[in-house]
Amino acid sequence: MNYWLPTPRRTVNALAGAAIMVVSFWVTPSLAGDPFRPSNPRNIGDKTEAAFESIFKQGDYKTAKDYLQQAEASEGTDPLIYAMLAAIAYTERELETLNTYATKTRTTAEQLITSDPLRGNLYTAVGHFLEGTYNFEKEGPVRALSKLQKVFQYIDAAKDIDGTDPELNLLTGHMDLMLAVNVPFADPADAINKLETHGYPKYLAYRGIAVAYRDLKKYNQAMDYVERALAMTPDNP
Repeated sequence: MNYWLPTPRRTVNALAGAAIMVVSFWVTPSLAGDPFRPSNPRNIGDKTEAAFESIFKQGDYKTAKDYLQQAEASEGTDPLIYAMLAAIAYTERELETLNTYATKTRTTAEQLITSDPLRGNLYTAVGHFLEGTYNFEKEGPVRALSKLQKVFQYIDAAKDIDGTDPELNLLTGHMDLMLAVNVPFADPADAINKLETHGYPKYLAYRGIAVAYRDLKKYNQAMDYVERALAMTPDNP
């Protein structure tokens, strides 16, 4: 993976931001509980699906947390549950809770590798992302940097399985965009194309592209993608 890495602080800021952006933006599922794949969906549990809708369709975080706690008890083999709980903890600045669920994301994902190698590797990378975010918040960039090699290792493993997978491209597209707008000389064009071509659901891909164009000060393009996202999810608060 050819990532150009500048100073430790800027790199960790970009990667931590990407991780939180991605796990915080998951939205209403489209088919069989899977918000990422319009065909050949993975089986995501009903409570996890309900949590998606509560957060991102109704904007009801309290109900979403209730659903996620139920999902943890009955559908707890999916690392997505713990990534969502970690993201909520981060937004609420509950760093120890973030750390707990970051580790559960990683360990659950490691167990998933044997049955679903793509998602297992992908969420193992997310778990390392989130643990690195905790390390950055508590100790600064030096320790957090030790997580980067692991993140890229597991993302590359997922890419080797299916480089066109929508869930994978949504995550790595957002990550690449965060790097591109925070790192000098990085080109966001490939990341924008990745989200446009392979990212799903589309309204989430469009939100990422809108943020990228906003940060690049290309406001007309940003508003275009804002309008596209709003057209698909007009009731999202």
